[in-house]
Amino acid sequence: MNDLIMIVIRFLLYLDLMVIFGLPFFQIYGISGVRHETYNLTNFRSFITFAVVTGIILTGINMLLVSNAMSGVTDLRELSIHIIEMVIEETDVGISWIVRLCALFTTLGALFLYTNKRVLSCLLMTMSGGVALATLAWGGHAVMHDGLHYYLHLLSDLTHLGAAGTWTGALVAFAILLMRRNAHNAQSVIVISDSLAKFATAGTVIVVALILSALVNYLYIAEGNLTPLFNSSWGGILLA
Repeated sequence: MNDLIMIVIRFLLYLDLMVIFGLPFFQIYGISGVRHETYNLTNFRSFITFAVVTGIILTGINMLLVSNAMSGVTDLRELSIHIIEMVIEETDVGISWIVRLCALFTTLGALFLYTNKRVLSCLLMTMSGGVALATLAWGGHAVMHDGLHYYLHLLSDLTHLGAAGTWTGALVAFAILLMRRNAHNAQSVIVISDSLAKFATAGTVIVVALILSALVNYLYIAEGNLTPLFNSSWGGILLA
């Protein structure tokens, strides 16, 4: 049961951090320079705020579950403050947890600039959100290597996360734009059309980055063996 909970929390954390990074990033390249009269239409502040608060909560829950798994206790109620402190202070997972929380609170602070200095706010949120998202790769598959291969695998992981976050943020942004009450008026149509045009180029770059980074990750994890890629159901899913 704990394993299932861990998987669900981990999935939600990935999804949430991708939105936190991707949504303000989309406002920089996809909606930057949009007409001022469409301010309310392209105001994503409430959605980003919700995502950041959710990210902080999920990060806390994830740390409790990780501490529980690393300590070997069978019940979360058996966890002591000492065990949690030890995990935070003495493991890479704990360090990444601290960095992630700092990045999320920085993102939360940048939201206060959103009303009057939106571009600056989105730039700060993109950077801090990117740091928060990058912490997920801290304990990823790259740790299985040493030296140069560690950094190459880590770079591939970071590229994959960044591309996935950019794609997810754009999808969420378009969903928000289309669900607005005034989504079918003239101004809304113009904004959405302009944003789609700007995303066309970005989308191509994202897909290429996802494919290349996924290929590098696979080669590292499978140690260069391409056979499972063609002879397994999971390989078929990856190729699809």
